[in-house]
Formats: sequence, C-alpha cells, structure tokens
Amino acid sequence: MTCRINRMEQPQLLLRILDGHHKGTRAPVREGFVIGRKDGDLILKDSKMSVKHARVEWRENEWVLVDLGSSNKIKVEGDRFGEVVIYPGLQFTIGSTTFEVLERPRAERVKDKDFEFTGSVEVPVESLTWREILSSLISRAQALSTNPPEAFVRPFPTTVRFEFISGVQHGTTWHLGYGPREAGATSFDLPLYDSAAADSCFLIDTAEGKVLFRAGLQSIVRLNGRVATIEATELRSGDRIEFGKTRIRVLLD
Repeated sequence: MTCRINRMEQPQLLLRILDGHHKGTRAPVREGFVIGRKDGDLILKDSKMSVKHARVEWRENEWVLVDLGSSNKIKVEGDRFGEVVIYPGLQFTIGSTTFEVLERPRAERVKDKDFEFTGSVEVPVESLTWREILSSLISRAQALSTNPPEAFVRPFPTTVRFEFISGVQHGTTWHLGYGPREAGATSFDLPLYDSAAADSCFLIDTAEGKVLFRAGLQSIVRLNGRVATIEATELRSGDRIEFGKTRIRVLLD
C-alpha cells in the first residue's frame, strides 16, 4: 500500500524529529538514506523501530520513503503504509518517533557528500539552527550540573533583539538567545555605556514561554514610558526601554 500525494518538482528536504529522545535532530533527505534502530544512516533509540526500518528512494521525480519489512510500517495520520511520498509539511511516524518534512533553506543546501552519519545519530552542524544548537548545549549543561534549577540558563522562546536607537550606543544591536542576562555599567557581556546606567540596570529572563524584563535595584529605567520595577514584566515586540539618553527598541522574532 502506498500513500501518494501530488506535489511539485523535488525540493531539497530535511527530516526533523518532533518528539522522543532525539527531539530536534534534523537530517538531510538523500538517495539511499536509511533510518533504523541499530543499522542505517540515522540510528535512533526507539524500541518500537526495526533494526533497519526505512529507506529513502528517488523515483519518478519524487522522494519516497520505503518500509524495509517492519511490522509497524510507516504511519501517516493513523494509517500504515509500505511506501510514503514525502514533501514539505508532511508528518509521519516510524516506531514511536514522529518526523516532519522540511524544505532545506537555501543557505543550508550543500552536496550530500558533506553529510556523514556513522555509528549513531550524527547531525551535521550546517543542518541545525543556532537555537537548536544552543538548546542542546544548555540541556547537556543542565544534565551535568550540580547547581539548583534556578541557577540554570534557559533558552528564550524566540529571538530577542535590542536595537539602540539613541544614546552613546546608537546603532548597536544585541541578539539574545538565552537568559538570565544582566545589563549594566559593570556587566561583562551586556555592558551599558550611558553615564546614567547603574551597575545592574536591568535583567532579561524567561519563564512559561515568555520573555521577562526586570529593572535593577538601583536603576531608574523606563519601560514604554513608565518607571520599571523589579517585578517581572513580559516583554513584547515594539516595547521601548529608556534610561539617561539611551533608547532601546525591543524586537521579538
């Protein structure tokens, strides 16, 4: 039984894992690419996956994922198939692992020989976004840390950009990907050069999927024209942070 869906000319594709132990892993679609539990190009820790479960083939101008004789087959929307035509936006399940098919961004399009998978999951850096790399590194650091949870760094749910639109740092842009981050006159990674800046001017953090803003204890910072407090306030795209002669525009991408 084959699941076939009409689609346009073949794009360069990526498979992204949406759940399980290897969530976030991305791998390029290419001729002969094999997914399995113990044998293949992409090896996953999934007890419901066959040793060598499925292989990618190029047929009649279509990418096709072919089951290699497993009992679970390839699942799409609850149905099981021996073959599935794959295209951007499709989600399918092998074993207990769900994949999403993505079109590879032009900046990541390289020759297949540049990607090598050996032994277990080996993901080429070129196929990962900086956010996925950062989240992976933070997760590993947390797993190894003996510090309490509140001491962990946490990735922001979205890219945070601070654009300095006036003041001595006019033209500067900060791209922030994790918190907590403290900005101030004596800050090492987020220094503020305005003479009105306190040692701890403000702090950016995240919780419950939100980007949060807190003023420092001894600073006079305004958020959207109002004096900010040490109580956490959710930041939104377009917000303005002001102190002294400095004006910062907040953008959430």
